[in-house]
Amino acid sequence: MWSTAPKEHDIAVAKYMAEYMSYKTDFSQCPYGRIIPIMKKFMFDTIVVHHSVSDQFKTTVEMIRQWHLNRKPPFYDIGYHFVITGDGYIHEGRSINKQGAHVLHGHNKHTLGVCLTGDFRTDEPTKEQLNSLIILCKTINQKYGEKKILGHRQLQATICPGQKMYDKLGYIREEVRK
Repeated sequence: MWSTAPKEHDIAVAKYMAEYMSYKTDFSQCPYGRIIPIMKKFMFDTIVVHHSVSDQFKTTVEMIRQWHLNRKPPFYDIGYHFVITGDGYIHEGRSINKQGAHVLHGHNKHTLGVCLTGDFRTDEPTKEQLNSLIILCKTINQKYGEKKILGHRQLQATICPGQKMYDKLGYIREEVRK
């Protein structure tokens, strides 16, 4: 796949996530985006991976939020709990204390939504996105117990998260278990 040797970005993300999980405070000044503490009010057993079907490097969390607010019927906020942009930054989406809006058929009641920007029907997720997804999932598992990691298509008839991301989910699961 790619080298597993830690790069400057990976080390920075891991350090940030370790600090984030050590405190219950607002990290709005953090270069990796603002992530709020995960509370036990919303219980989830599965992390669902999505893709935005948009430009990997130009799509922002605010753009996705606006798409969700302007849809019919509208969501009250972005549907995903986290968004990982093409540069590997992990951004807060919907409050972790709230049920997401990212999978049909009642699955939002027990799942956490993570969206990677990009169209993975045709493009590859960046190494930074994959490494950040691994770090995010590892951190959640370490703090809250092991969670399943599924692609959106495993819960609903859809092509999401795109074949190129779906093909990497086995690798993601293996790395998270290490």
